[in-house]
Amino acid sequence: MTGTGHTEAAGRQNEAYTPTTEEVRECWTTRNDIGNPYETDADVEERHHEESVKFDRWLRTVKAEAWHEGQERGWTDAMESVQPDDTAVSRALAGVSPNPYESEES
Repeated sequence: MTGTGHTEAAGRQNEAYTPTTEEVRECWTTRNDIGNPYETDADVEERHHEESVKFDRWLRTVKAEAWHEGQERGWTDAMESVQPDDTAVSRALAGVSPNPYESEES
């Protein structure tokens, strides 16, 4: 695996570690590597490619859902917080909605 995520995380015991997309994709695509003696290198490569495609499809779906959630919440917040003298900038700077993905529990 490339990258320094694991090394950096080891030195920061009190900080939360978040793996990179590449690290998660690598774990996903190689999770079934058990050393099957009947599987050729080409078979393994093909399976890894198929699993990588599945992972990327799943990730696009999750990102699309998150973006849609954010768009809907932003629109709702904007409509609920409109005051006669408000501007779009003041509403945006107010940070009306907390980000549920940045909670202390995660």
